[in-house]
Amino acid sequence: GRDVWVGAGSIVLAGVTIGDGAIIGAGSIVTSDVPSMVVAVGVPARKIKFRFDDADRRIHARFLARDPAEGAYADRLQQVQ
Repeated sequence: GRDVWVGAGSIVLAGVTIGDGAIIGAGSIVTSDVPSMVVAVGVPARKIKFRFDDADRRIHARFLARDPAEGAYADRLQQVQ
């Protein structure tokens, strides 16, 4: 997924999918898929909470759905090139 944080020393097994905006705690072993916007920790990694409340999850999901080739980021990138 996009905007994923994976803590130091974590292991993600082959075939596992990590959803957009998820956070994996340091030293975790991820043995199964992690949904979007979830904080997962432990051995094996388990959901402990959502990264944001409902309103902020919707805002963040819309942000991640945006095309990075559009908007202020793209304008700035063209100036640098």
